[in-house]
Amino acid sequence: MFRPRTVAVIGGSDDVASIGGAVLHNLVRGGFDGRIDVVNPGHRRVRDRPSVASARELAEPPDLAVVATPAQTWSEVLDDLGRIGAKSAVILSPGSDHRGAAGSTAESVESRLADQARRYGIRLIGPGSLGLARPADRLDATFGRSLPPAGPLALVTRSGASLAALLDLAEGSGVGVSTAVATGDGCDIGLGDVLDFLTFDQATRSIALMVESIGDTRTFVSALRAAARTKPVVVLHAGSRLACESERAAFAAMLARCGAVSVDSFGAMFSAVESLSSTPLPRGERLGVVANGRGLGLLAADACAAHRISLASPAGLPNPFDVGEAATADRFAEAMAAMAASSDVDAVLALFSPTRLAGAEETARALTATPRRVPTLYALLGLADAALGRQLLNAAGHVVFESPDAAVRGISVLAEYQRNQRQLLEAPRQEPQTRPIDESTIDALLAAAARHGRPVLDDTTTDQLLAACGIASAGTLLTADLDEAAAWARRHGYPIVLGVVPAEPVAVIDERGDIRSERELRGAAAALRGRWLETWPQATFTGFRVRRMFDSRDALPLRLTIETEPTFGPVLRFGAGGRAALLAPGLSTGLPPLSRPLAEAMVAAAPVASLLAGSASADATRDAVIDTLLAIATLAVRYPAIRSLQIDPLHADDRGVTAIETVITIDPALPRRDSRHGHLAIHPYPVDVEKHVTLKDGRPVFIRPIRPDDAAMGVAFFEALSAQSRHWRFLHPIKMLTPQMIARFTQVDYERDMALVALPEAGEADAPSQIIGVARYVREPDAGRAEFAIVVADAWQATGLASAMIDQLIAHARLMGLRRLVGHVHGQNLRMLAFMRRHGFRIDSSTLEPSLLLATMQLDQGSPAAVAT
Repeated sequence: MFRPRTVAVIGGSDDVASIGGAVLHNLVRGGFDGRIDVVNPGHRRVRDRPSVASARELAEPPDLAVVATPAQTWSEVLDDLGRIGAKSAVILSPGSDHRGAAGSTAESVESRLADQARRYGIRLIGPGSLGLARPADRLDATFGRSLPPAGPLALVTRSGASLAALLDLAEGSGVGVSTAVATGDGCDIGLGDVLDFLTFDQATRSIALMVESIGDTRTFVSALRAAARTKPVVVLHAGSRLACESERAAFAAMLARCGAVSVDSFGAMFSAVESLSSTPLPRGERLGVVANGRGLGLLAADACAAHRISLASPAGLPNPFDVGEAATADRFAEAMAAMAASSDVDAVLALFSPTRLAGAEETARALTATPRRVPTLYALLGLADAALGRQLLNAAGHVVFESPDAAVRGISVLAEYQRNQRQLLEAPRQEPQTRPIDESTIDALLAAAARHGRPVLDDTTTDQLLAACGIASAGTLLTADLDEAAAWARRHGYPIVLGVVPAEPVAVIDERGDIRSERELRGAAAALRGRWLETWPQATFTGFRVRRMFDSRDALPLRLTIETEPTFGPVLRFGAGGRAALLAPGLSTGLPPLSRPLAEAMVAAAPVASLLAGSASADATRDAVIDTLLAIATLAVRYPAIRSLQIDPLHADDRGVTAIETVITIDPALPRRDSRHGHLAIHPYPVDVEKHVTLKDGRPVFIRPIRPDDAAMGVAFFEALSAQSRHWRFLHPIKMLTPQMIARFTQVDYERDMALVALPEAGEADAPSQIIGVARYVREPDAGRAEFAIVVADAWQATGLASAMIDQLIAHARLMGLRRLVGHVHGQNLRMLAFMRRHGFRIDSSTLEPSLLLATMQLDQGSPAAVAT
């Protein structure tokens, strides 16, 4: 589709004002050097090219069919293309002009087209697409007006109008483009599919993505994480201002976990891409500013505060460093060198305004001659003279902005990118690291609530569930018997809070606190009951809720919630609770699963973090809060039936945390467990795949999924392999792993692929010294099929390790719904061929090259009998 040798324009015409005429004009104008076929039943020739009446009359199936006909013809056109064996098509149309076509909704039209394309094996972009372009291949299969030069940036949108604007902006700015595509309504190929292609496209070094809405969240997030591991991805969330605050926060949290960078405009998108592509990443976020004017430095300081960038405190230097309006070009460059030399500075921003004593061009020359120890960005203010300096710096490969705010925003992009890349590398386990939860108790509690059809857990069940997570609660009792209430209060201690509850659990109508004796308890009960009967004379009096009252004068009230968001599933939110919310308003947002570093970052991002840091025994309090957040995150991961959880207030002090008020709602119809974790946007680290095995020679081995922090061990494992083992594994000579290969091998999205590593048992199982085997599968475009590979260290071959690993890999592939595993084996690798046959793989000849054989296992039919070629 993206590298066609032949293109057929269905509906091509001589009229450039029509979609078919515009796309045909663009193909010819762009210099496409493949064959262009035209289908138009009303013309024998179009643009001096022969035209046929139907796609069925084409001499051979096109690599790419561009459909530019009315909506009512699309189904017939797909039939024609399917019959001749076409495999890819893009349906061009201005927006959703097919809405209401033939009395159908747009959704029903898209569904029928998707079914039809799937039946014929056609991959389909659109409808509602502007088309696709690959400038380096001279392919412009769009009906837009602009086509920028070839370059390393990919532009991806759903909206055709947005892509047209981006292409025009790129052409006007001289920004080179590798790929441009608008997926339209995405009935088949969506944003995630395009990201999959771009991840491995060597012509693409960065991606600018505009997102209006997300269809298949798990597919999109998985593809975005894979792309962002290999190249910078900048995302513009269109319509974010129209979304509710929780949806915006969840989207931002998703981007952070994917390692992408968020921007808020087209201009910011191109600036962000330029910054990430041209500037080395700083080691930290401490910015040094040099300016030739106090006002410029103050503007930069304001921008730093607005964009959450820290001004550095370099020893012996002011920051911002005002060199004065009388500074020469050399003096400015010297100040820049001094700021960059400080070990307290991670990046430097130069702010320059041309003066009589120093012009922009000569200052730019002095700056380019100055060695840069840390990343440096420049802002040259003004028009005519400043433009000369900007041109010179740009030509030297530096990133230059036109205002202090734009420059600081560029620095913030670098900082955000680094933070988000660190989040991307986290592979959280499924349980908290210091507070395991009691799963059997939670299973029983949720099962009982589901049997009784209770969507809101009562106080007793809620307290028991929190206790199973290791979270202390204030303790509650629901009773209509005052003697029982008094006994409970004596057992748990005064003071207490007494409330009246109606028939609906936890919806307390009236309550009184600070009750310190049984006499006060009985008096308060009579008063509360009297008010209840006076207010609700027709209602049934249910009883009282009794709970402990906590002295919160020394405790910080917090808020911790699970909210189920329609697009991203369970979302975690944390911040100040109770009255403290007035002092530190705002919540941080995160997506489960969480690791401890992710939980620490989520706590630090909340406005209440400053209050936590200022409390007595701040470290102990913070650790207790993080442990609680990890426990709640694990609850969200393991139990899709929990639709919401709200603890407010959660009292935190040096003694730990206590949940004072908690409300939990469930969906009794949802499963209590889901091995696929389909309710999550991000697949967690699959701890269930971990396995301890004993080999034939009695040595114990630990098999587990690979993690990003295995990179160093992975390199050592590869370097220790013999030349023969490397050749059998990679099917061609390979001497070293590139950083991109290492990242791809170790940073696995467990939803799509799986890589298992084997490690000898030595002390702690999750901190062994070496990798001794790797087995992996990688899904192919056909989601039901994956290619597998396995390699074992030479010294550990013939020990049964390969069998243990392949069995584990097959079991997981079946669990994930894969239907077929395939692997290529060199025909001379007789030992591996025999191994494959013993494990039930069928061996056939390969279509790739004569020296290879294809090992296949049909997973949805059990292990087939071994078949020799």
